Amino acid sequence: MLDKNIIHSEMMIHIPMNTHHNPQTVLVVGLDNEIAKKELAKYDAKVTYTNALNVDEKFDVIIYNNDNLDELTLASIQRSLEPKEGILATLSERFKVNSDKLVADLKNVGNDF
Repeated sequence: MLDKNIIHSEMMIHIPMNTHHNPQTVLVVGLDNEIAKKELAKYDAKVTYTNALNVDEKFDVIIYNNDNLDELTLASIQRSLEPKEGILATLSERFKVNSDKLVADLKNVGNDF
């Protein structure tokens, strides 16, 4: 049986990294573990790890390992993400667990992106 942490890290990393045509800069928020570092090392990109969205750079890919997608968080992400081709990967609630939160998250993200 696969470890849930491996599956989670691989999905959070490989999907956005392979969706962007040429990711050079990556911001990882809240996913600073050995599995994530190992998977990101497979790419030729500058990776910045942080626990908060308080950066003044632009990033090709932002991996946000948190399900808090309020307006302030999304504004910080929007400020830090490359405007034309940036990719955001984030957590949200599973539909079967809390469909109202999932719908609200999708609306919030859809308003800004």
